[in-house]
Amino acid sequence: MSKLIKKIQAIPKNYYTYADIRKIAGLDDASLRVALARLVKNGEIARLCHEYYTTDPAKVDYEQLACEIYAPSYLSLEWVLARAGVLSQQPTHLTLVTQNRAKKITVGNTQISYQHIKPEMWYGYEQIGNALSATPAKALADWKYLAKNGYAAPPPYEEMNLELLNEKRLKKLTTTSNSVKIP
Repeated sequence: MSKLIKKIQAIPKNYYTYADIRKIAGLDDASLRVALARLVKNGEIARLCHEYYTTDPAKVDYEQLACEIYAPSYLSLEWVLARAGVLSQQPTHLTLVTQNRAKKITVGNTQISYQHIKPEMWYGYEQIGNALSATPAKALADWKYLAKNGYAAPPPYEEMNLELLNEKRLKKLTTTSNSVKIP
C-alpha cells in the first residue's frame, strides 16, 4: 500500500475531494493528478465523479455526497417519499431540488437528478443524518410544483399512502406553493 493511500485513508470521511487529498499529499498539482490516475487505474481508489474519490464505494454516503456536489440542494420528491413509506415504489436514483440549474449526473453507479425550484419554494427541509432532506409533505409539494410547471411527471397518488403525511403541514405547503389540490 502506498504512502498516499495511507494518508488518504487517515482522512475521517468515506469519500474525499481532490482538495482534501491535496492538503495531505505534499505533491504539486500535476504530480498529484498523475498519482491519483495511477491509483484509480490500479484499483486502489475509485473515482466517484469529477474531483471526488473513495477507497470503498460501499461505504459512501451518497445522500450526503449528492447534497455536497451541487449545493445548495436537498433530497426531495420520490426519494424522500419512498424513504418515509409514503410511496410504495423504490426509486432507482436520488432526486434533489436546488436553486441552481437542473442537471443529472452519475456518481459511481448512482444516478442523481437535480431539479430546479424557484427561491420562494426553498423551505421545508431539515438535516437528516449528514444530508439535507425535505419533509415528506414538502417532498410531495415539490413534486406537485415541478409537475404543474412541466418539469416532472405527476405524482402517482394511487401508489402512495397519503395518510402517512402530516395533514396540517401538507395543507400549509400546498397553499404556500400555489399548487393544485391533492386528491
